[in-house]
Amino acid sequence: SEASNQLGVSQATVKNWIRAGLLKTVKYKNDLRVSQQQLSSLRRKISNGELNKLKSRANKNFSHLRHE
Repeated sequence: SEASNQLGVSQATVKNWIRAGLLKTVKYKNDLRVSQQQLSSLRRKISNGELNKLKSRANKNFSHLRHE
């Protein structure tokens, strides 16, 4: 998905973040979509360290989300 590509994570991770309430979706026709604003907000929270639990998970590296 475009959201997973922009965040550099798997589609499963995006789905998990949606279920966890970290990303909100909007319905467009028969699809659920994540707005660019939601993606930017999550990237900012990760970069600012507001979501440390995401950075501390095993085998996860979110350094690609910093300094953009």
